[in-house]
Amino acid sequence: MLPYVVHLGVLFGVSDRGHSPLEKAKRMSEAQAEQTITLSAEQVGQMLGVIRECSPDGYECFYELIFNKVPPRHVMEWIGAIFKAWRAGRPVLNEAFRGSTKTTAVTQILGSYLIGLFPEKTGMIVQVGDEIAKDNADQIAGIIKHNPGWKVAFGHIVPDEEKGWGDKGYWVKRADMDYGEWTRLKTSADPTFVGYGYTSDAIIGKHPSNFLFIDDILNEDNTRSARELAHVKSVYSGTIWPTRDPNDPLTVISFTPWNDNDVYSDAKRTNMFEHLFTPVYARTVDEKTGDAVWGEPTWPEVMPREKVEKKRQEDITGGVEFARMY
Repeated sequence: MLPYVVHLGVLFGVSDRGHSPLEKAKRMSEAQAEQTITLSAEQVGQMLGVIRECSPDGYECFYELIFNKVPPRHVMEWIGAIFKAWRAGRPVLNEAFRGSTKTTAVTQILGSYLIGLFPEKTGMIVQVGDEIAKDNADQIAGIIKHNPGWKVAFGHIVPDEEKGWGDKGYWVKRADMDYGEWTRLKTSADPTFVGYGYTSDAIIGKHPSNFLFIDDILNEDNTRSARELAHVKSVYSGTIWPTRDPNDPLTVISFTPWNDNDVYSDAKRTNMFEHLFTPVYARTVDEKTGDAVWGEPTWPEVMPREKVEKKRQEDITGGVEFARMY
C-alpha cells in the first residue's frame, strides 16, 4: 500500500465510471466524503489514468489530490460545461456570485491541471491589476513546486528555474526526457504561464496555446464612468482578445457583473460564448407560471441561507449591490 491518503471521492472517480462527477457528488454522503483511505499502487495507477484523460473526471481527481477534499458541486457543473464548450470550440463566460471560488477552481486548479496535461503549451491569466494576476500565477507555481498532490499526478513536470520562475513568467520542463528534446517540443518563446493586469503592455505579443483566463477585470475605478468603461472594452477587443490567434486556447472569462453596459454584458450580447450563470441561490422555473423561482443555496456548506440573508441585510444600497454580487 502507498502512504498516500485521499478522500473517497477519488476512488469513486476511478471505480464508478458510469456516472458523471455531478451524479457521483450527489450520491456520496458527507460522511463518505470526509473518510480517507490509503490507495494501493494499482488504484493510484487507475486514478492517474483518469487524471491524464483530460476530462471533467480527471479534473475532479486532480482537485482532490491538490486539496484533499471533493470540489463543490457547482464547480463540477462549471467544469463539465467548460469541457463541453471547449470541445465545441466555444469560449466560456462564467458568471457567478462573489465568493463562489471562481478564481480557485478555474484560474488556479484548471490552469494547473492543463499545465500538467500539456506542459509544452502556454497559458495566460489576465486580471484587473498586475499584483492580483501575479499572485494567482504564483499560486499555480506553488502547486507545481510544492504540492504533494502535484508530485503524484504530474511528478515528471517540474519548474525550469534556469529558464524563468517568477513574475515575468514561469517555465516548466519534463524531467523524464532529455532537455534538448524537451526544448524541441516547446516551440513558443512565451512562458508556460504568466499573469498580467489587463492594461499591461506585456500582453501584446503573447499568444497562449493552452489557456486564456480573463478573471474579474473590472472594479469600481474602471466602471465609474462611460469613458472608463469604453477604455476597458477597447483594451479587451484590441489587445486581450487578439492573443487567442492563432492558437485558439481554452478561453474562460470568470466574472461577477458590474452593470448592464460593462464588457461582460457586451460579450454576452455577441452570442458567441457558452454562458454559465451561477447565482447564490439556485434558480428554477415554476411549472405553472413559467416564472423564475429562487430555491436553495447553491453552496450551502459555505454560503447557507442564514449567511446569504445576513449579507442582504448588510447592503446599505437598498439591495442594489447584493443583487449585483449575489
